[in-house]
Amino acid sequence: MKLRVKNIKCIAGQCAEVKELFNSAFPQCERIPYWLLCLFTLRKKVHLLAFYDDEAFVGLMLTYDHYSYFYIAYLAVNPKIRSKGYGGAILNFAFEIADSKPLVLEVELPEPNAENLEQRNRRISFYKKHGICDSGFRYSDKGVTYAILTSDPVNFSATKFKKLLRDFYLGCFKKKLEKF
Repeated sequence: MKLRVKNIKCIAGQCAEVKELFNSAFPQCERIPYWLLCLFTLRKKVHLLAFYDDEAFVGLMLTYDHYSYFYIAYLAVNPKIRSKGYGGAILNFAFEIADSKPLVLEVELPEPNAENLEQRNRRISFYKKHGICDSGFRYSDKGVTYAILTSDPVNFSATKFKKLLRDFYLGCFKKKLEKF
């Protein structure tokens, strides 16, 4: 599957469908404000990518090309066309542009009492199917515990990942990473 990719800089009128998917795919407590996301995309190594199958908008991905890792801050597929291979195609694109850097991302830990437990498990299975595994590290934010996933769990460095998050969030990431 070959998707067309557009680098979005949040210019008026250019990103209404991206904004709508971003706001609907992620709970408010798990996403940065959209205006801040737009500011982040002004940075050289941060990219908000929109994916299209012909003219149909299929998904988005926000990435940060750090010196140690290729960070996927957000990845979402249009809910009307999920389970058709688009998420895998977007992830394959991330592997292509990562320039041999390991991919890293966070997902909600599948806690037994979570309202969206099935969704959390499906998400982890999806990433595992595409070669992205649990690093063994966690952190909590606003009452949600996140598992850190990576395409290279053997060489994963919590110190480098924490630096990545501090750099990405402009020094505001102050969570403690814990090994499990």
